[in-house]
Amino acid sequence: LDAAATALGLSRADLLTKLEAGASIADVAKDQSKSLDDVKAAITAGVTKELDQAVTDKKLTDAQRTKVLEELADHLDDLVNRTPVAGVPRHTR
Repeated sequence: LDAAATALGLSRADLLTKLEAGASIADVAKDQSKSLDDVKAAITAGVTKELDQAVTDKKLTDAQRTKVLEELADHLDDLVNRTPVAGVPRHTR
């Protein structure tokens, strides 16, 4: 979420507040007059950076990194368009 928040010009806490209120990342991007493609690129870059570090730290193999990035690419549109259930704490979803 940090990469998405930065791309949206928001703090992580502000983005979480909007998501918990029922907005999707796509909704927030529109409200912030930000390009959804730029937000998706930022999310992908942020995840890639974290995965690269995990490979460097030998916590993941390169094959595992590739698989996670493929899964992200396959589901990124779902991720940014999904709206959480408003009022439901994240840990119970």
